[in-house]
Amino acid sequence: MPHTVLRIYDNAPGLVDALVAHEDDVRALLTGVAGFRIWGLTRTATGAFTLTVCDDKAGTDETVRRAAGWIKTNLPDANIPAPTVIDGEAVLRIDAAS
Repeated sequence: MPHTVLRIYDNAPGLVDALVAHEDDVRALLTGVAGFRIWGLTRTATGAFTLTVCDDKAGTDETVRRAAGWIKTNLPDANIPAPTVIDGEAVLRIDAAS
């Protein structure tokens, strides 16, 4: 089964707008990870959360590392706190086509 990571960015105003403005860079950053499957971004009242799915934990670990590096490099003055990171093995998937 694939591995999933949820990153919760609380108190991160401006993060979503910056990620959307740099969509091509973010896409290249993440799709370059071996085993990458999907990434999603959701705006919240205080910041955002992202959900990443990769073939294995090594892939999700690499996306966490790359995301942290991208924020540090591209948003150095934004004072984005480190996200809460929750990860685990995906065990069930239900979609509209199922």
